[in-house]
Amino acid sequence: MIKRLLGKYKTLSIHVKAGIWFFICSMIQKGIGFISTPIFTRLMTTEQYGIYTGYQTWRDILAIIITFSLSSSVYMKKMIELDTEDEKNRLTCSLQGLTTFIALVVFLIYLLFRPLWNSLLKLPTIAVLAIFASTFLTAAYDFWAARARINYKYRALVTVTLLASMMKPIVAIIAMTQTTETAFARIYAVTGVEVVIFSVLFFMNVKSGKSWYNKKYWKYGITFVLPLIPHFLSQRILSSSDRIMIERMIGESETGIYGLANSIGAILQTVVTSCDGVLAPWVYSQIKQNKSNNEEIQRISLYVVIMMAVLSLGVIIIAPELTQFFAPAEYYDALWTLPPLVLSVFFMMIYLFFIYYEYYFEETKMIMFATMGSAALNVGLNFIFIRLFGYIAAGYTTLFCYIAYTVFHYLVYRRTCKKQGITEMPYNARLFFLISVILLAVGLGAMAIYNYPLIRYLFIMLIATGAIIKRRQIGSILKQIKAKEG
Repeated sequence: MIKRLLGKYKTLSIHVKAGIWFFICSMIQKGIGFISTPIFTRLMTTEQYGIYTGYQTWRDILAIIITFSLSSSVYMKKMIELDTEDEKNRLTCSLQGLTTFIALVVFLIYLLFRPLWNSLLKLPTIAVLAIFASTFLTAAYDFWAARARINYKYRALVTVTLLASMMKPIVAIIAMTQTTETAFARIYAVTGVEVVIFSVLFFMNVKSGKSWYNKKYWKYGITFVLPLIPHFLSQRILSSSDRIMIERMIGESETGIYGLANSIGAILQTVVTSCDGVLAPWVYSQIKQNKSNNEEIQRISLYVVIMMAVLSLGVIIIAPELTQFFAPAEYYDALWTLPPLVLSVFFMMIYLFFIYYEYYFEETKMIMFATMGSAALNVGLNFIFIRLFGYIAAGYTTLFCYIAYTVFHYLVYRRTCKKQGITEMPYNARLFFLISVILLAVGLGAMAIYNYPLIRYLFIMLIATGAIIKRRQIGSILKQIKAKEG
């Protein structure tokens, strides 16, 4: 049996092998997070967990300002367009040079007004320095990882990613056992691992490109990304304002409880990230080859949406058991914010399909307006409903805003396609809508049976049975995507 599987594996194309290993890598990362979170919640009080959640939230927001997110959409799009390895090397090194320049300017501004920024962030100087080190070097990893994905160098990517993923919790747990300030111990330990591993990748990017400054690429990066900065920031605010506002309006303990629900929801975010890493270059290549009107994009996108809907519903149904597994009793109220947060992740997956077209055709202004509107709506709703109903309301305001966000981007995507002469829409939006409505109704309704485990277990059996029946179709999604690329 094993020999037969190995023999079949050897016959697969490099595209399929890469896709399989990228997916396996993401699932192992998810498993590491799954195992380590219960340990962290038992080493940290809800207050300490709240401090760490606050740090992570500010880190995510400041990463946009420190790096301009040059290692994400800007880099991937340009890499797809380039043909030679030398040009790709120059692009990588040059954009990393631009990232370094921006980070140094922002760091200088921080030093000039350090007490003000520390007070605003509610963090000591060393924690803010950790944010700078972490975001800057993670950008180097992102450049390197994107390049590895495009070139299908799955062995190197899997090795480095899993090494970092394993070392972070191990070093953090050791550090946390040595002090009562567990939040900061975890912060500094994780940052230390990133500095050690990602610094190597930083110098590898520099060595391969040997072009720290390239006027053409610097101009391209700035021109492309500047209109997107409000979008990136608004995107972070949309996903993070709830935690900041809970911390400021209620307290760190409640932030910790809410943060746990976000951590459980992050299990599905890992799946979204995995799908995005595979889908983005494939969709871009299909657009580049004028294949947007074929049935392949529609079919595969529908498969992915159905898969995400099933996974989301599964997490929602077993939410009571997940909450008990991940944390002790003082965190249990996180259960009631988990369903809307999980559903929010589902809508993250849907809007990604739309935004691929917006990125490719550089509709940066429309992207900005859609995201800024959703972020402003989120802040406003949080301000009203957190005061009225407490931190649990933040989960529902987040869900509502992600639905609005998806609708906004759908409208921009339709406008973009028509503008580019794509008469037949690549995605089946009607089926997306139908699946979303059913999932919302069943997912939110599932909370009514949280105290009836037998009924919930029957639901789980039905989902598992359906997954077994459709296992071949589910297992072929990634293979089809990679087999069709190029």
